[in-house]
Amino acid sequence: MQQYECISIERGQDVATCLLDRPDRRNAINPQMIAELTGFFRDELPGSGIRAVVLRGSNGFFCAGADLNWMKESASFSAEQNHADALALYDMFDALDSAPCLTIAAVEGGAFGGGIGMIACCDVAIGVHGTKYSLSELRLGLSPATISPFVTAKVGASYARMLMLSAIAFDDAKALECGLLQECCSAADLDHRVDSYVTAALQCSPAALAATKQLLRENANMGSDIRVRTAKLIAHLRTSPEGQEGLASFLEKRKPAWVPAGD
Repeated sequence: MQQYECISIERGQDVATCLLDRPDRRNAINPQMIAELTGFFRDELPGSGIRAVVLRGSNGFFCAGADLNWMKESASFSAEQNHADALALYDMFDALDSAPCLTIAAVEGGAFGGGIGMIACCDVAIGVHGTKYSLSELRLGLSPATISPFVTAKVGASYARMLMLSAIAFDDAKALECGLLQECCSAADLDHRVDSYVTAALQCSPAALAATKQLLRENANMGSDIRVRTAKLIAHLRTSPEGQEGLASFLEKRKPAWVPAGD
């Protein structure tokens, strides 16, 4: 059985739980997590007999987005390295989005940046009341480029523009309104609501579910061109002056240079 460092997989007869398992970093995404998630969803899941996967974060927090220590290191990478990193990140989201079974995000605590991308890639998302959300990349001089196709497919162009271009924090009510979440519930009720969708998935033909999911992806035109364009943009911004200033300001707990004095 595959051994993991950054995720944990609990397998049942028909259902698996995929736990983002970096609690000391609020389950932030790093290259190892990217490789492990891609490997599980793209290589291990197909043909496994698993008919539903529940994605959740350890220690009561979903995902803080990209690990900013990794982002800081990437400023010194070559253009080729950054492009390869960005392609690998896109491939992780694509593997989750194309998983041949029902995927359910169980969201609590917080979901930022790439964490929202993971939610958008799941078929059903259930959030606990009080969970915080943000697509804050622009505040760091970066862009939610890699996740933009998946988030836009989930919430539509209007909400995608508002959430990405304002970089505002939003609550579970707004996440439900825009379609990022399908349900909100109490923490005590989360497992029950997740189980209801697992039960529903087990009533569906596995082959028909997988085929219909692929059809929906084709309808959304998730092609290779999107993969290349989004990777090029984020690879460029990571090493740009504003990208480096944004990350430095976050790590140094100060406002970036582009914020007007007094704000």
